[in-house]
This record gives sequence, structure tokens and C-alpha cells, in this order.
Amino acid sequence: MANSRVPGPIGLMGPPAAIDDGTRARAPSPRPGPIGMPASSPLPAPVTTELSWAQIKADMEAHEALILHLYLDSEDKVTVGVGNMLPTLAAARALAFVLRSDGVSAATPAQIKADWDSVNAEAGKNRRAASFARLTSLDLPEAVCWSLLKKRIDGEFLPGLKKLFSGWNTFPTPAKRALLDMAYNLGLRGLGKFRTLIGHVEKSDWGKAADACERKGIPDERNAWTKARFRAAMPADGAR
Repeated sequence: MANSRVPGPIGLMGPPAAIDDGTRARAPSPRPGPIGMPASSPLPAPVTTELSWAQIKADMEAHEALILHLYLDSEDKVTVGVGNMLPTLAAARALAFVLRSDGVSAATPAQIKADWDSVNAEAGKNRRAASFARLTSLDLPEAVCWSLLKKRIDGEFLPGLKKLFSGWNTFPTPAKRALLDMAYNLGLRGLGKFRTLIGHVEKSDWGKAADACERKGIPDERNAWTKARFRAAMPADGAR
């Protein structure tokens, strides 16, 4: 008589047979993540929408010249600071110009008028902005120039962009930088003429916006910068 087999679990003689899964190897189940998404799937990166004054100032420094004295722009309009057009002599007199000779003495209304008249006498001569220094004796302090720009950005351009684009508050920061640069360079009315661009922006189609943002009469580098900002606003996976 053969030796008795060692009893196994109830209903099974001997050790249970190993299960052969073949090529379907068993892997540990993933830890549960949010509903409908395994924990191993990365969450989408949050979209940054903040546009700080520091960033605006840096962009303006890169693209707009800071001229402390009065000069005529490409359309023969009296301008000062960071492309700030002065429509009237009264607008110029309202600013805190100082004598260039000492950098501190406040300019008189008569001195401001003298610079105003000297600059306007050069209309039609297509002078470079820097060349007006020899025709003027007054400067607007740099801090005042930047303060004047910030006042216009906060009170004119940002509200205008919010009015032009219903989704402005949700736009990625790079797209906001591109649109603000265009608005300041062209004027809000000029930007409003870019109907194809506006249509793409409203759909957050940043790739097509990049293809529709080119301006005439500015350096190629500035156009390239604007296109790059729109493309930087595209989601990492390329989806809109």
C-alpha cells in the first residue's frame, strides 16, 4: 500500500497547482486617481494668466525707445517718454519737465512752449527721435515717463483689450503680452482692424493667431517676437 498523501486544503489534495497565465503577465493594479483618470496620468499644467507691470515694463523696454525730450513720431505728432503722444501744448505743460542743464529745476510754461515750437518746426523732415535733443532744452525724468506709461496702460490699453476680447481674463500670459504689444504699437483702433487675428484669438487658437499677427512698418525681430508669444500660449500637447 502506498504512503498516504499529505492532505491539502479542503477539497484539494496536495499543494494547489500554480496558475499559468501564459504571456498575460499580471501587473500590480494602478493606485486609484481622480474619477476617470488613473493616478499615473499627469494632470494638465495650470495656465498662467497674470500679466504684471514688471513684465509689461520689460517688454516695453525691449520694443519701445525711452526718449526724455520732446520729438516728432513717424506721423509728425509730438511725443515724449515711451511713445507717449501729446496732442496739445497744454498736455505738454501738464507734465513735470525739468531743465536738462541741471536735471532738477522745473521748466516754466514758456520754456515748454519753446521746446514745443522747436520740435514742431521740424515736421516733414523725418528726423530720428534722438536728433531732437539738440533742438530742445528740457527733459521729462525717467521715473515720470514710466509712471505716465503705467497710467495709460492701466487706464486705457488694458480696459480696451478687455472690451475688445471677451475672454481676456482667461488668456495665457504670453498671448496677453503679444496683444498688448500690438495694441500699444498700433493703437486699439488699429488692432481692431486685424479681424482674422481677432477671430482666432476669440477661439484661443494661438497657432493660427501667430500666423495672422504680422504688422507692417516694424522690425522683423518684433514681428518674430509677437509670433513666438502666441505660439508659447499653445497647450503643450498642441490641442486648443
